[in-house]
Amino acid sequence: MTTLAEKKCTPCQGGVEPLRGGALETRAKKLGPGWKVVGEKRLEKEFSFRDFREALDFVDEVGELAVGLQPKLLRALEQQEIQRVGGVKPIKVDVRIVAATNRDLPTLVHQGLFREDLYYRLSVVEVFVPPLRDRPEDVPPLVEQFLNDEERSGLQLAEDALHSLQSHSWPGNVRELRNVIERAARLAECEVIDAGDLHLGRQPGDRLSLAVGGDLPYKEAKARLLGQFERQYLAQLMKEHGGNLSAASREAGLARNHLRNLCRKYNISCGADS
Repeated sequence: MTTLAEKKCTPCQGGVEPLRGGALETRAKKLGPGWKVVGEKRLEKEFSFRDFREALDFVDEVGELAVGLQPKLLRALEQQEIQRVGGVKPIKVDVRIVAATNRDLPTLVHQGLFREDLYYRLSVVEVFVPPLRDRPEDVPPLVEQFLNDEERSGLQLAEDALHSLQSHSWPGNVRELRNVIERAARLAECEVIDAGDLHLGRQPGDRLSLAVGGDLPYKEAKARLLGQFERQYLAQLMKEHGGNLSAASREAGLARNHLRNLCRKYNISCGADS
């Protein structure tokens, strides 16, 4: 959900998020602009404006703002003034805010994690942007833009690669698509990127459809189900990797020779090692 509020705002100290170890800088990059590492185990989000008196500013991931700091943002919106750090007199501002989040703010309000009054102050105009998986027609122009941004010139996308991208579920939305294109642009052996260069892999929501009658003995039913599973799993695995045996074996955690023998067992085409 993206919201636009034609209200005044102020820079305020950011939400401080404690973390229990981990790659803090990587986490900060994933959270987006404004997040930085503070100390050894904390992340802090800052809100600031380039022109405090008259500006349009974008606040990303507003749903991540700590509960204890939300009143400061609300007061700035209500009072329409700021006070610089070390300053004495308040400064009147005329700033419009575009706030974005991928969180369900009404649910956070219900859970007590986001102030209701701040939510209604921000949600003057709401624009819902569907996830990328629901708008596959947006994938080609996005891919074209990302390829144009690459230093490597002359890159093109093969038809099978475009089909794979448009069929992907994209849990990470446009950011994930950008990462996939950047990786493929750097690792592709030629100027035409095919499906095998994308390394999309399977998604948590993917399912294998298996069925067997209940009128079979247990041992025979188990053998049939195992055969169905192996055939469907291998066919899907090799399709996702464009027949690349080495890449498929790495993802499946199987030795290449064993994977090759399984493919031959079920008459599934597998390409050469690379």
